[in-house]
Amino acid sequence: MPHMIRTERLLLRPVQMRDAAELAQAFNTPSLARQTGTIPYPVTADYLRLRIRHWIKCQGNSQFGFAVRRGGRVIGQLGFGHVVNRRWNLGYSLAQPLWGMGLGTEAVQAFCFFGFHTLKIKEIEASVFIDNPASAKVLEKFGFQGTVGRASEWSVARGVRVPVNNYVLT
Repeated sequence: MPHMIRTERLLLRPVQMRDAAELAQAFNTPSLARQTGTIPYPVTADYLRLRIRHWIKCQGNSQFGFAVRRGGRVIGQLGFGHVVNRRWNLGYSLAQPLWGMGLGTEAVQAFCFFGFHTLKIKEIEASVFIDNPASAKVLEKFGFQGTVGRASEWSVARGVRVPVNNYVLT
């Protein structure tokens, strides 16, 4: 199920194996890795190839993994993972030097619109580590509402469970 999503400044497209090296370069900062559940620090292209292989295998069924491109380079990723019925979990990461430019908000809004209108998703949920208010702001700008849910999630980079705030968008 190939899809491409264009925004004013970004191209979102299904992740490909050739994205591993650029994603490793974009994600190889401690500040980014510690705000995700799944990215270790340091992260390698080999590690990301394993994740991308899984995304490709599950693409369109239990997951949707997309690369975020700007100016011909991969600068991040986002994806949906299936939870239950037509409810999906959103995850996203953007290269740390590009934080604060509105690119995360632009990507999340376009991807959620794709989820609701193309994939017919009923509900999108997301969890954000409590010490990551910028990511929470990205969700809140698009209308995500705080909700009760998981109290903590594992962070590979930190090696511990970290308290989270939970959000939902219907």
